[in-house]
Formats: sequence, C-alpha cells, structure tokens
Amino acid sequence: MGHISPEAAEGGRWPIVKDGDLITVDIPARNLHLHVSDAEIKDRLAKWKRPEPKFKKGYLALYSRLAESADKGAIIRHKF
Repeated sequence: MGHISPEAAEGGRWPIVKDGDLITVDIPARNLHLHVSDAEIKDRLAKWKRPEPKFKKGYLALYSRLAESADKGAIIRHKF
C-alpha cells in the first residue's frame, strides 16, 4: 500500500480517507476502491489542503521534490 503515498501527497482520493472507511483491495485487478459516495468524496476534497513539506531544505527536501515514485525506482531523474 506504500505506493499510494505519492498520490495522497498530491491530492488524489487517498488523503481524504478517514478511519472506518471501507476500502476494497483487488490485487489481481491492481485496483483500490474507496467505498464512499461521490458527494462525500467531493466534499472531503474541497476541504483538503496540501500539507506543508516536512523537509524544506537539504537532501531530503530535494529528494522529496524530484524522486520518482517507488514503482518507478524511487530515483532522482533529471527534470529540468
């Protein structure tokens, strides 16, 4: 489930998951499904704010801004 972390930080559906929400994990289909109504998702997303970066300077700040997601190797690629 670690691969949902980048999406969560960017504002996909995963940062709005609350304790008690039901989620179906379908590994063969490579699918996660959040069992929350579209209206509730829309409401939660409207209230969500991107968290401040934990690291603002140094190597970890650079890495957090530039590294690919874990499924792509979690390495820094040239993005300039």
